Amino acid sequence: MVDQGRSCQEVLHQLLAIRSAAHQASLILVENHALECLRRPDQSLSTEELVNDLIGVLAKMPY
Repeated sequence: MVDQGRSCQEVLHQLLAIRSAAHQASLILVENHALECLRRPDQSLSTEELVNDLIGVLAKMPY
């Protein structure tokens, strides 16, 4: 966009839109992961390990 002569404001607006879309997609993926783990828990994992796994995924989420 910069090489097309777009203003910095336009570029930043597009970057924010991309970031927001990626964040929303991440939330959907984490939600699906959490629901799947709760519906069909890995029998080799204890409840504590399952919770720790979910917390680990959430901890990696961007703000």
